[in-house]
Amino acid sequence: SAPALAEPVHQGTDERAAPFQVVLEPIVDGFDQPVLVTGAGDGTGDLYNAEKRGSVVRVGPDRSLDPVPFLDISEKVLNDHERGFLGLAFHPDYPANGRFYVAYTRLSDSATVLSEFAPLDPQKPEDPAQDWAQDEPDPIRSIERSLLVIAQPFRWHQAGMLAFDHDGYLLF
Repeated sequence: SAPALAEPVHQGTDERAAPFQVVLEPIVDGFDQPVLVTGAGDGTGDLYNAEKRGSVVRVGPDRSLDPVPFLDISEKVLNDHERGFLGLAFHPDYPANGRFYVAYTRLSDSATVLSEFAPLDPQKPEDPAQDWAQDEPDPIRSIERSLLVIAQPFRWHQAGMLAFDHDGYLLF
């Protein structure tokens, strides 16, 4: 039988490798259908919990929840079956550029959307030539730019994991 989760686990024949222990510890509760937890890589220790309905809540290093969502696009997200908010990744240079990426199922047509969010520069009006649509998720003011839209004829097997590789490429 498989070992209990909190028991030390050691596999392989390398005697130099030290056994390790995996322990799960709840850090905060009260979320509704969480799909992922990630950090921004900005050194703050903040975690970002994404919920299937389309919101992202910041969790501080002291385990406190921000009362206002970091991002709330629930009015754009189709949340049923396997569809909903699918992925979140912060740009490797997020502390300097404020950019992050999300994948979600669009409410209007069930398509999977990969979007970039960037801080809205109050000094520059929206530039329609860039095809950026203004969005104002709280508490940040940002603009959303769709990078990829994929038609999804079926409601199952939706996926949208996002991550950056070591060369700085966004993987979807």
